[in-house]
Amino acid sequence: MATWKASIGTQVNFEQAFLRLAAGAALLSAVTTFFLWYLARQVPGAESFDDAARLHANGPFMARQWVNLFHIPLALLAYIGITRAVSPQARGWALGGLVFFVIWGVVEMAGVAINIFALNGTLRPAYLAAEPDSAAILAANITALTAVWNALFFVILIGFLFGTLLQGIALLADAGRFQLAIAWLMLAAAPLTLVIILSGYFEMSGLDPLISAVYPILQPISRAALGVWLWWIASAAVTPEKR
Repeated sequence: MATWKASIGTQVNFEQAFLRLAAGAALLSAVTTFFLWYLARQVPGAESFDDAARLHANGPFMARQWVNLFHIPLALLAYIGITRAVSPQARGWALGGLVFFVIWGVVEMAGVAINIFALNGTLRPAYLAAEPDSAAILAANITALTAVWNALFFVILIGFLFGTLLQGIALLADAGRFQLAIAWLMLAAAPLTLVIILSGYFEMSGLDPLISAVYPILQPISRAALGVWLWWIASAAVTPEKR
């Protein structure tokens, strides 16, 4: 009997520890989200191909790449925390959303690593230092790699759109006021992501001011609130009905 009780206690402690880990990751992802927005505004505009190539030596530009690389697993850990914290009745929705978030995370991490090491670590410096004939070949490679990244980013946005939508729906189940607020904050990111898709891939650039106004407010607040909620779930050990 004592062994059984000790086992149950260990299981509960592991669950609480994981939820607190997910909460910390969510809070850190709020910070990295802010820095992704802030650093993007410190990068000078690239008016020519050569200007874009010189970005490999720009501190804020490269810092943003590295922040993004670490931002993704932090956010993924928070989304796993949602899947564990929601009520059992909603876990299928949360798991469905998590599948899309994993697609988002894996594709974006791979793309960011390619941008850091292949594009900015190798091709762009080589292009700027090359003779004209070699530079033309390198420029073609850079253009092709950039086009591939743009295509992959469409997959990233689709993964984020459906991940946000499904996990937001999951959070609506058995929701108290705090959890309901988290749900609507997540669901609000779905139309924002759709606007980004329409702007970036279907030439609806008139929506860009809306993106610039909403994104830096919604995303950090949403992730910070998620972190607080996950920490509260772990600390209070409340039932789903009371969340």
